[in-house]
Amino acid sequence: MALSALRGGIGFLSTLPVGAGPADWDAFRSAPWVFPFVGLLIGLGPVVILLLPLPPMLQPVMAVMVLYLLVGITHLDGLADTLDARAAHHLTTATGRREVMHDHSIGVAAVAAVTLSLVGLIGGYAGLRGVAVPAVIGVVLLAEVLAKTMMALLVCLSAPAHAGLGASLLERAGTDDLWWVALAALPGILIGLAAGAGVAAMMLGVALVITWGIGRASLPFIGGVSGDLLGATNEVVRLATLYTGVIAWTLS
Repeated sequence: MALSALRGGIGFLSTLPVGAGPADWDAFRSAPWVFPFVGLLIGLGPVVILLLPLPPMLQPVMAVMVLYLLVGITHLDGLADTLDARAAHHLTTATGRREVMHDHSIGVAAVAAVTLSLVGLIGGYAGLRGVAVPAVIGVVLLAEVLAKTMMALLVCLSAPAHAGLGASLLERAGTDDLWWVALAALPGILIGLAAGAGVAAMMLGVALVITWGIGRASLPFIGGVSGDLLGATNEVVRLATLYTGVIAWTLS
């Protein structure tokens, strides 16, 4: 059962060809603890690139390319849809904003969100140039683990905004799963300590604050948490914790 859930989670959260089928997806829906494990796996991609002796100008770009080769663009698309809905100031209802999120057209806010996210990641990875190897490993892996862990927290604690892929995850998870999510995130947090206890604590704190804010705002925004909002959470938490880690380590 656990292996099936892990295979389902890898198949859902990454592009890795693990041969996940309907039974694996169904097992994953009942196992939000899989999220942090997948984050740890995905984070190895950019870590490897950042540790290779590559040209300084190419290295952070290649790290971002490898990251999205591993995760695909599903979460990035969620960020784009969420920002499009947020930018629709003329809409005053959750239903109207959900319609914008489901619209396949691309708005200026979506373009800006994706551009800033990608450029921001390149800048964050570039900021690790010259940083001690253990700290690079700790910051990059912890940022990815926290991004996935915060998605799991929303899955466990939130109500679905509407029927769909996101709702199929939220309807199976609950507060009883939080202990397992925390336990699964522990290896990533311990690895993050390689950058320093203070750095790891600041990254965790930023991730929790952002997730609390997203969860609190989700009800008036679109009536709950959706798949797009989960994807947006992943992108925002990754970027914010990466920058937190780089800045905190540099100033320590």
